[in-house]
Amino acid sequence: MAFLYKAIYNLSIRCYIFGYWCFSFFNAKAARGWQGRKNTYSAIEDKVEISKEKIWFHVASHGEFDQALPLIQLVQSNSFNTQVVISFFSPSGFEYVQKHYPDFLIFYLPFDTSGSARKIIALIKPKLVIFTKKEIWPNLCSELKNKSIPFFLISGLFRYNDKRLFKTSIFKDTVNSFNALFVQDEFSQNLIAKYCPSPSIFVTGDSRIDRVLARREQVSKYESIEIFKGTSKLLVVGSSWPKEEALVGDFLKKEGNTHKNLKIIFAPHDLTNNRINDLESRFPDSARYSENNFIDKRILILDTIGMLASVYQYADFALVGGGFFKKGLHNILEPLVWYVPTSFGPNIKHFPEAIHLQRQNLCNDIESSKDLNKFLTYYSDKNNIEIFRYKLENYFNTQKGASAKIFSILKKYL
Repeated sequence: MAFLYKAIYNLSIRCYIFGYWCFSFFNAKAARGWQGRKNTYSAIEDKVEISKEKIWFHVASHGEFDQALPLIQLVQSNSFNTQVVISFFSPSGFEYVQKHYPDFLIFYLPFDTSGSARKIIALIKPKLVIFTKKEIWPNLCSELKNKSIPFFLISGLFRYNDKRLFKTSIFKDTVNSFNALFVQDEFSQNLIAKYCPSPSIFVTGDSRIDRVLARREQVSKYESIEIFKGTSKLLVVGSSWPKEEALVGDFLKKEGNTHKNLKIIFAPHDLTNNRINDLESRFPDSARYSENNFIDKRILILDTIGMLASVYQYADFALVGGGFFKKGLHNILEPLVWYVPTSFGPNIKHFPEAIHLQRQNLCNDIESSKDLNKFLTYYSDKNNIEIFRYKLENYFNTQKGASAKIFSILKKYL
């Protein structure tokens, strides 16, 4: 049965490669990923430092990089003669790190065939490999095991539906081959232990909490945003898509009069001129941040990159975009780390942290302008805000320090 599952997996990888290549002709993001993989081996050869030991982190995208970064920094500050190398699956993470961390050796992980796994291991010669969340690649892990290279999973997070994966021999065998798994919660630990008894499993929390807490300490100040807000309450609609923007527009038409002392900042996910023009058409009483004439407006459009995480510090409420798509919810920790009541669309089943926080009444899903009105009204009450902040502070206190816990176990392998 194991041989059959492996044959099916290898066939599916070949089909996926072909499908990805076809898709790259119609999708710019896929095209960048396909083109980037053509340069994987040369990128490694150009920057790999032969004389140093390599610690290899694999992350899927930007979000997983944020989870890994606190641990990466601990490795760098506590290791001598070590080079960190980072592989990505998605262009969004690769391009972000390429711009903001140019000293890292980064590359696109090739598709998971045995041949590509052997070649890339031979080029890097890693001392150990660290995967994030659910980045479990059977052929790559098999080759690492054959070479006796230790490998680990950090910030692992699994849900009930994942049990179907653990019932397949190839996935179960792969997980069993990890030296250790560091997971975010006890449910993940229990699920893995039920099907995979071999590796050590540690509940260490979400290392991304360490990242957002560290980023909060390095925040930028924007005096113009503070002046724009004035004495008003401020709703920040972060990484917005048309669905969230339409919902806010509907709210202003129907329930807006109940919140007259409210200003709004939109930070659209897509900053193309067409999207910004659409926003301006939908909200005539708006201005772009880049035009510097927004102080007296009710609505401000952030048409610049890199401000949103810092702008949340001025918010009284947040509506995070992407929750009206199946797999689109953006980072809800960025506003929550500022103790900002946070809402989002209803499609959160692929975002366990959102589900977990919602069950503790630390964030809210909304579907309509009426829901948004109830959300704003509830968190305009000082007593409700105090209870929310107290519970959220307890949450962060119990979750922080995941990276240090992981490092305390990993350091013996360095």
